[in-house]
Amino acid sequence: MKKDNITRGLLKGIPVSEGIAIGCAWILESLWDEVSGYSLDKDAVKKENKRYKRAVEAVEQQLVECRDRVKREIGSEEAKIFESHLSILNDLFFQKEIPQSIQSEKKNAEWLLKEGIERWNQSFQKMKSEFFRNRIDDIKDVAVRILRILLQSEELKLSLENSTILVAHDLSPSDTARIDRNKIVGFATELGGQTSHASILARSMGLPAVVGVERLMKQVHNGDPIIVDGNAGIVYIDPPQRIVKGYEKRQKQFNAYWNRLSQEVRLPAVTTDGVDISLQANVSMTADISLAVRYRADGIGLFRTELPFLIAGKLLNEDEQLQIYRTVVEAMKDKMVTIRTLDLGGDKFLPFQDVTGERNPFLGWRSIRISLQERDIFKIQLRAMMRASAYGRVRILFPMISSLEEIQEICEVMEEVKAELEKDQIPFDSSIQSGVMIEVPSAALMMDRLVKYTDFVSIGTNDLIQYTLAVDRNNEKVAKFYKPVNPAILMLIHKTIQAANQAGIPVSLCGEMAGNPLYTSLLLGFGLRQLSMSPLTLMEVKERVRAISIQECEKVAERVLQMDFIGDIEKVLLDFHLKANKKQSIPHLENRIV
Repeated sequence: MKKDNITRGLLKGIPVSEGIAIGCAWILESLWDEVSGYSLDKDAVKKENKRYKRAVEAVEQQLVECRDRVKREIGSEEAKIFESHLSILNDLFFQKEIPQSIQSEKKNAEWLLKEGIERWNQSFQKMKSEFFRNRIDDIKDVAVRILRILLQSEELKLSLENSTILVAHDLSPSDTARIDRNKIVGFATELGGQTSHASILARSMGLPAVVGVERLMKQVHNGDPIIVDGNAGIVYIDPPQRIVKGYEKRQKQFNAYWNRLSQEVRLPAVTTDGVDISLQANVSMTADISLAVRYRADGIGLFRTELPFLIAGKLLNEDEQLQIYRTVVEAMKDKMVTIRTLDLGGDKFLPFQDVTGERNPFLGWRSIRISLQERDIFKIQLRAMMRASAYGRVRILFPMISSLEEIQEICEVMEEVKAELEKDQIPFDSSIQSGVMIEVPSAALMMDRLVKYTDFVSIGTNDLIQYTLAVDRNNEKVAKFYKPVNPAILMLIHKTIQAANQAGIPVSLCGEMAGNPLYTSLLLGFGLRQLSMSPLTLMEVKERVRAISIQECEKVAERVLQMDFIGDIEKVLLDFHLKANKKQSIPHLENRIV
């Protein structure tokens, strides 16, 4: 490994799956480079169409097998990725256009497939939505399967050395699903985003991953030593020895830390002065539920329902939704499950959404605004959620509320759905509670009025920070202004918690702040007693809760609310944490400051 020149191979990308992987690079080459075109005579055209048809039939069998295996080994939601691939395979492009082109253009199937995919790619890449751009990846994945058979190329078999890091221009869901988790310890790609299917599978499989790494393929070679930092979104290629040793030390620290935490998983989240704190989990798919159960979550504080829709690439019917919600509710047994209605828009879209004219989709037709306008879709989802309440404890959460009129309209739709279910004699909890997310500044500012019209509230700090500070945290040029402890943000959070507590309604916080142990004392000092976070951060926050008292937290909160500058607030929180957790501090805690 290199002893100097640290920046030679230091590349930045998008962190999509947490963890640190250290190993050697193995490059997944593109099959498209092997494709060449040639003309066919009249007699060869018929044979070529038969050859193409056999390839399509073989791919269909592969997808069925892959779907069934992923369902067994990872989860039913993740398996739906391959259901959508089966639908893509049945598209006219593969079933009609390619055979017709073979007939009319008298060219080989591989070449026509490549030309067709290039046309699709040009069309999709013009779209602003990451969701639509990612859909071309699924089309390519199906096409590559066909191409592999046509070229008689062997299936990807990652029977590699231990501690291998997979590097690719792009990684398809099929390639990701075939990864041998005993050998592959992480991956990095040039393309991809948070919602790409490969990223979703990486998180489900617990593989550290960084995507969207520019110039990756130009920098790395097979066998290069490489580090993938899935926490920071950094890829080191042929790093200096001191960097390797630093990361190896960090890995050991975290492994020891997690081993200790795992021994305390059954302990209750109770402060040193005996106050119970409810630590719940944020989940998006069935794989997350198993983690929530493993780490003893007190319930599901946020079930994001849009991801199953995005994985399927279509609207799910009532029974399909009910099956998903019922699975979650039954897995949590007698614990509360908070199910959020669709939070589409922004950077998450489905085909029915016409977003071509939106200049700023984050401020446009999204979330509850879509639900209230697309009443049929909204009512189907509410029916499925209410029906799920017959199998356990359920409450419904509505995102991006900005006015009391929206709450009134939601209540009207809720009553309509209840009346329909009662008329059809379908069982559900008639006293099911409904709540709203506080993630738009207008909702936080009128909390003293809003509490009269809702059963509970949940603070979504991710969007609340973004909207209040006018900062796109995914924009590197302004990301430094995205500060959770900006005094304006803390004032809104404090106001929301105080108003809910005074009104006697439950209040929780489900943004990334909830899972950051640096902020635990401050939030408890504000009066919060329910936090919902990624299942992977539950044990860290529990340890923090068990090391502090509410009296100490209130003193910290009182002090922080009097402070003017972000840096001073961060220092107070870090110092207090290190003092309270002197013997059991979290490795590299300073990196948790956003």
